[in-house]
Amino acid sequence: MAGECEIESLAIVDDSNELEEFRRVLDADKWVEEFNIGEIIFGFPNVREEIKRDLKKINERTKREIKLIFVNGREEVTKAVKNALMKILNVNNGLECSRGKLIQDNLDINTELDILVKIGAETAPNCFIWQSSYAELFYVDDWGSLDREKIQEIINEFKERERRFGR
Repeated sequence: MAGECEIESLAIVDDSNELEEFRRVLDADKWVEEFNIGEIIFGFPNVREEIKRDLKKINERTKREIKLIFVNGREEVTKAVKNALMKILNVNNGLECSRGKLIQDNLDINTELDILVKIGAETAPNCFIWQSSYAELFYVDDWGSLDREKIQEIINEFKERERRFGR
C-alpha cells in the first residue's frame, strides 16, 4: 500500500496532557483512505501514564491500525544509537551503516515522514526528531482546528511545495 500512496506517512504531535483531546486520534484513521495516506502516526511525548494507558486501551478496543509513540525524540534516538552500537560490537560484518540506516532501523518508528503536523505552539516537535529531518512541517492551534478541511489544506499545500531533501 505504501508504494502507491500520495503521502507515505503523516505524523501528528501533541505535547499536551488532555485525554479528551487525545480521543480525537480515533477519528483520524478515516483520513488514511480518504486522502490516500500510507500511515498516520501520533506522537505524545509528554503524556501522563494514566492517559498513555487509556490511549492504548482505546486503540486496542477499536482494533484500528493507529501507531502511537510516547517517548520524546532524545530518548528514542539515544536508544536507537545504543542498539545500533550493540549490533556493531556484536556482529561487525554485513551491517548496513550508510546514511544512518542502522540507526533508523533501530528507532521505534523507522518511517521517514512526509508531513509532520504539530498541535499547539509553533515550536520544534519533541518527538520524531530523526524521522522528520526531511518532512514538511505544519502547525495547528489545537485539535479542534485539525478537521477534514484542515487536513485537505495541509495535503494541498504539501503537494505544491518543492521538496529538496536537504539539497
